[in-house]
Amino acid sequence: MTCRFSLNIAASLALLSLASGALGALDAQEQRLKLAPLNPAFVKWQEKEKEREWKRRAAQAPGLGAEPADNRFGYIPPPFAHSKLYGPATQIEAMVKAGLGAYPASHDLRTGGVLSPIRNQNPFGTCWTFAALASLEYDIRKTNGTSLDFSEWHLAWFAYNPVGGMPAFTKGSVASGGDPVFDLGGNSMKALAIMSRGTGPVPEGQAPYQNSKNYPQSSLPNGTESTAATVKNVFFFETDDPDAIKGLVQTRGPVAIAMMWPENESAYYNPTTMAFRYRQTGSDIDVNHGVNIVGWNDSFSRTNFPADNRPDSDGAWIVRNSWGSSWGENGYFYMSYDTNFLSPASFAGSPQLDGKIYQYDHLGMLGLLGYGNNTAWISNVFTATRNDAITDVAFYTNSENTAYQITVRTGVTGDPSTGTQVSGPQSGTLELPGYHRIKLTTPVNVSNGSKFAVIVRLVQPPSSASYPIAVIWPYEGYADSHRAAEGSGFASSNGANWSDIISAANLNNVSICLKAFAAAVPASVSIVDPLQVVFTGATVKFQAVVNGADSQSVVWSASAGNIDSQGRYQPPAMPQNVTITAASAGDSSIRNSVSVAVKGCFDDNTPKTPQLLDMAKAFGSAAQADLNKYDLNGDRTIDERDIDILFKGMGW
Repeated sequence: MTCRFSLNIAASLALLSLASGALGALDAQEQRLKLAPLNPAFVKWQEKEKEREWKRRAAQAPGLGAEPADNRFGYIPPPFAHSKLYGPATQIEAMVKAGLGAYPASHDLRTGGVLSPIRNQNPFGTCWTFAALASLEYDIRKTNGTSLDFSEWHLAWFAYNPVGGMPAFTKGSVASGGDPVFDLGGNSMKALAIMSRGTGPVPEGQAPYQNSKNYPQSSLPNGTESTAATVKNVFFFETDDPDAIKGLVQTRGPVAIAMMWPENESAYYNPTTMAFRYRQTGSDIDVNHGVNIVGWNDSFSRTNFPADNRPDSDGAWIVRNSWGSSWGENGYFYMSYDTNFLSPASFAGSPQLDGKIYQYDHLGMLGLLGYGNNTAWISNVFTATRNDAITDVAFYTNSENTAYQITVRTGVTGDPSTGTQVSGPQSGTLELPGYHRIKLTTPVNVSNGSKFAVIVRLVQPPSSASYPIAVIWPYEGYADSHRAAEGSGFASSNGANWSDIISAANLNNVSICLKAFAAAVPASVSIVDPLQVVFTGATVKFQAVVNGADSQSVVWSASAGNIDSQGRYQPPAMPQNVTITAASAGDSSIRNSVSVAVKGCFDDNTPKTPQLLDMAKAFGSAAQADLNKYDLNGDRTIDERDIDILFKGMGW
C-alpha cells in the first residue's frame, strides 16, 4: 500500500511512557496532568508499519522484490482515540426526529443536487483528502448556495510541506513506486489541522488534481493560492449506533469515515450489485481507506452481498468513493450496516474568510491531558501583531455534553491571572465532541504589541474519560516539526493557580490547541470631547485619538482661524461656523471632522449680559475664592471651561 512512513516505535512509546509517568505539579493542591493513552488503531498501524519497513529493507537483498504501492487507499489512524458515543447523538437526533417517529427507511444525498462530482484519486493515496473535502464542500454548498469545489492536491501537498512559516507533518518512506508526498496518507484530523490554521481550502482550479505519476513541477502549489472558505466545526467520535450516523447524514451531509478495503476483495465485494461487507471481530480493527457515507437504504437486500459473506438482515449504507465515476455505481457502492468503520467526521464551514488567526497548534490535535477528573482550565497567551478585534475562539472537546466557559483578559504580563478581564464569562454546552468555533458575544479590541489571554473552562460529564485538554507536541514520525512558544500555554485545575503547560505536562514543546480569530480594527480618527462653541479671542485645545493605524499622530486643519500641530486653536475674529479636521499623519484619508460655532461673548445674548459680566469679573480677581458660585465643573478653579459650560447651558 501507499501512504506509509517509517517510525521509531521504541522511541515513540518511550516518549509516551515518560509523559505518562513524569508528571508536574500544577497548583497549590499539587494537581497533576496525565496523558491519555494513544489510539489503539494508531499503535497497531505503527507496529505494522515497522514490519513493512523491515520488508522494504530486506527487499534490497538479491532475489527479493519490494512491496508495490497500492494507490487505491491512503488512510492512517490519528494518534489519539475519539470518544465513544454509546447512544444516539442527542442534538442531531432531536433535529432529525422533530415531528417524526423514526428515521426514514432510506435517504440518499445523491438526489439533492448538492454533492460535488465524483473524483478519482488515482494514482495516489489521497483518499483522506477527498473524504474530508467532500464533507466540507457539501455543507457549504447546502448552507450558502455556492458550488465550491476544493483542491485535494493543495491539501495533500501542504500536509507535508511547510508554508508561510508554519510546519508540516512528518514525511516518511513510501512503498516501491510510491510518491514521496502524495502517497504518505492522512486522516480527517490532519485535514482539519491544515485548513483550520488558514492553509486552504483553495478552489480546485487553482491547484488541479493530477491523475499521473509524471505530474509537472508547475502543478505543485506554492502557497500563493487564494483560500476560499473556513472550517467552523467538525464532529469527531466513535459509535456503534447507526442513528448517530443517520442523523449527521440527514442534517449535515456526507460523513467521512475510515474503513478497511482488503486486498483480496472478491470475497467481500460484489461488483454486479456494488455491495461490500467486511466484518472484523473484536476491538482490534484495521483501516486503510477514507470514504463518505451519503445515505442509507434499510431495504437493500442481504442477497446482494457475496454469497459466502452476507449479513443477517437487509440494509446498507450508501457510500461515496474516490475511484472515479466509472467504478461501482457511478462512483458509489453499498456497505453493509455491520461492516466495521472508525473515526466518523462531519465538517461544517463557511465561504466567509478569516482576517487573522492567533494560534500555536499549527498541526492540530495530537493527544489529550487531564487531572484525573472531568474539569480543567486552559489558556493561551497571545501577543497582538496589529490592532485587532478578537471575534471567535476555537478549541476541541472529547466527550458528549461538555460545558465550556470563555473569558478574555487583556494587559497580560505573565500567566492569564495577570490580565484584566474584558470579556465573559460566556458559557454553553457542546453536545458532540470535536472541533468547535465559538463567536464571542462582543468582540474584544487588542492593541498592537499588547498581550491578551484566551481562557476556556471545560467540564466533561462525570461518566466521561478525564482528559479535557487537547494538545500537540513533537511526536516522532507524525509531528516532529512542531515547536511551542515559551510561556504561551497554561493550564489549571481550579482557574486560580496556573502553570506553564510544558512543565506541567512534562512534554517538550507541548502546545494547547486553542485559537483566537480576529478581524482588523478599521483605522479611524476620533476627536475627543470636541467643543461645540468657541468664543472669539479665546484659545482652546482639541485632542484626537488614532485607532487601527501604525501612526498615532494627526495633522490638524481648520476652515477658518488657526490651529497648530498640537491642536491649539485660535478662532477668527468674526462669529461663524468652522470645521475642525484631524487626519492621520500616516494616511490622510483616515480623518474625522467636527463643526464648531464661533461666537462673540455678547452676540445675540443681551438679556444675559449682566450675568456674563458678573462671571467675567470672577476671572483674575478675588472672586476666584468663590468656587461654590463660579466653579461649574468642579475642578477647583475658575477658567474657560466654566464659561463654556455656562454658555452651553444657555443654549449657545
